[in-house]
Amino acid sequence: MWLLLGVLLIGAAGVPPVNRTQEARVLETAREMIGRPIDDWLIPKLNGHVRLRKPPLAYWASAASMSVFGENERAGRLPTVLLSWLSIGATYAIARRWFDAQVAILSAGALAGSWLFFKHGMLAETDAYAAAGMTLGVYAIVRAGEAVRGRDILWLHAAAACFAGIILAKGPPAAYLLLFWVGRCWANGDWRALGRFVTRGGILTLLVLAVPWFLYVRTHTAAEGQLGADFANSADGGDHPGPPWAYIPMLIKATVPWTGVWVVALAMAGATLLEQYRKRSVLSHESETASSLAPNPELPHATARAVDSSDTEFAPIDDSRLAPWRRGSDSSTVALLNLAIWGAAVLLPLCAWGNKQFHYLLPVMPPTMILVGWALAAATRKSRRARAVAVVAFGTAVLLSLAPMAQLIAATRLRPNLHWSDFAMCAGLIAAEFAVGRAWKRGRQPAAVALCVYAVVVMVTIHAWLPAVMGGRSRLASIQLVEKYPNARFVFRTAELPVMSWSMRRAVPIMDDAAITAAGDANLVVLDQQQDGEKKPLPPAGFNEAESIRQGDNTLHVFMPLAAGPQANESAP
Repeated sequence: MWLLLGVLLIGAAGVPPVNRTQEARVLETAREMIGRPIDDWLIPKLNGHVRLRKPPLAYWASAASMSVFGENERAGRLPTVLLSWLSIGATYAIARRWFDAQVAILSAGALAGSWLFFKHGMLAETDAYAAAGMTLGVYAIVRAGEAVRGRDILWLHAAAACFAGIILAKGPPAAYLLLFWVGRCWANGDWRALGRFVTRGGILTLLVLAVPWFLYVRTHTAAEGQLGADFANSADGGDHPGPPWAYIPMLIKATVPWTGVWVVALAMAGATLLEQYRKRSVLSHESETASSLAPNPELPHATARAVDSSDTEFAPIDDSRLAPWRRGSDSSTVALLNLAIWGAAVLLPLCAWGNKQFHYLLPVMPPTMILVGWALAAATRKSRRARAVAVVAFGTAVLLSLAPMAQLIAATRLRPNLHWSDFAMCAGLIAAEFAVGRAWKRGRQPAAVALCVYAVVVMVTIHAWLPAVMGGRSRLASIQLVEKYPNARFVFRTAELPVMSWSMRRAVPIMDDAAITAAGDANLVVLDQQQDGEKKPLPPAGFNEAESIRQGDNTLHVFMPLAAGPQANESAP
C-alpha cells in the first residue's frame, strides 16, 4: 500500500501549476544551475542574482532531478515528493514501535490524507525537507536508544545526517530535532545518549556534512550576509508577524479533515497522562509510608503492578531504564509522552519565532497524525473513551461524504459551465464512498482504515481537479509573452516575479528605470506588476505600454521601447 501511495504521489506531483512564490524561487534557482559550472551550484542564483537567503539543499535536489527528467514541475517536485513519502513510512514505523500495527496504519493514512501535509508536502519547498528530516531523525534517535550498546552507531550517524539535511535545507528547524532529543533524555532520566552521539562520531558526521558549504560561501562571495539578514528578519516577524496563539487556527486548518478527531485525541491524551501522574503520586506516597514502617523488598515491583492499563490495552513496559517518576508507566502512556515532547519541540520554537506562516507547521504533522491514529484505534476497541472518538470519526465520515456535492458547487462558481471532468471526479468520489460504506458494515477496524483511504482519495482528487478549474494564470501569461516576443530580453521592474520566471523558463533580472533607459536595447521588454488598489505604473523614459494582462488580483503591464512601434492598444485577456 505504501509503494502504491508513492506512485500515486509522483503521478499527482506534475498536475498543479506553480503558483506559489516560495516554490517558484526554489524551482527557478534550481533550473539556473542546470548545465552550469560547479561554482553556480555552490553559489545559487535567482534571475542571475546571487540568492543565499536559504541553504542550497532544496535547489541541488531539484536541479539534479530536472537534469535527468527535464525542466518541468514533476521533475522539480520529485525530491520533495519522495521525502514526503519517506515521512509517511517513518511515521508508520514510529507509531508501530510506540503503539501497534493498527495505530501505525491509521497514523500513516491520516497523515497522507491531511490537508497541510498533502498540499505542502507535494511542493518543491524547504518545509518538506524540514519535516522529513525531523521525522526520519526521530526514528533514528528512537532506534539508537533501543539498540544494544555497540550497535547504535549506525543510527547515531543516521541522526547526524538528518541534522545536517535540515541545516542544509532550511537552517533553524534543526533545533526541533535537538530539542526532541534533549526532551527524550530528560524524560528517560538518561543523558548518555547525547554523550554517545559525540563519542561515537555522530557530531563529526554532522560537521562534515553541514559546515563545508557555509565555509565556502563565506570565503567565495560577498553576499554571505543574506543568510544572517534573512534569519534576523524572520525572527523579528518579517512580512508575517503574529502572536504565539496565531498557530491555533492554523492547526485547526492543517489537520482537516481530522480536526475533530485531533481535538478529542488531545483531550484523551491529556487525561491519560494526568491520570498516570496522579497514580504515580499516590504510589510514591504509599511507597514512602511503607518504607518508613518496615522494609519491603517487593515494593518496586508492587508499583509496577499497581498501574491499571485496561483503558489503553497496552502492557506495562520494562522500566529499568526510566526515570523514577516514570516507572510503572504502561507503553501507551510512555508513547503519548514521547508524542508530547515531539510536538512541543516543534511548536514551542514556532510560537517564539516572530514569523508565523501556515506551512511552517509541516514538521509537526507526523506526531499530530500519530495522535489521531491512536484515537481512531481506540475507537475500534472496547474502552470507556471509544464512544466519543467513534462519534467524532462518524462525523468526519459524514463531512467527507459531502465532498462530491461540494466539488460540483465549487465547479459552478469557478467556471461558467460544468465540464465532463467535474462529473468524472464526482462519480469517482461517490464510488469511493460506497467502498467506505461497505467497509463500515464489516466492523470498526475496517471502517477506520477505509476512512483514512477515502481521505487520501479526496486529497488526491482536490489536488488533481482544482488546477483544471482555476488554471495557471501566470503560466498562461508567460507562455503568451514568450510566443509573442520570441526575441525579447525580458526584465522585471523594481521587483522579481519568480512564478513568471519559472513559467518562462528564463532568468529575468531586475532593473530600475535608470538601468532600463541606459541599456538602449531595442529588444528590451519591461514587466511591471500592479496589485489591485495600487496606482497604475507609468512607462520608463523612452518606453510605452504595449499591453496589459489581467492575472487574478493583479495586472501585468508590458512596456516596450518607442522604437519597437505603437502597440499600446494591444491587450491580452
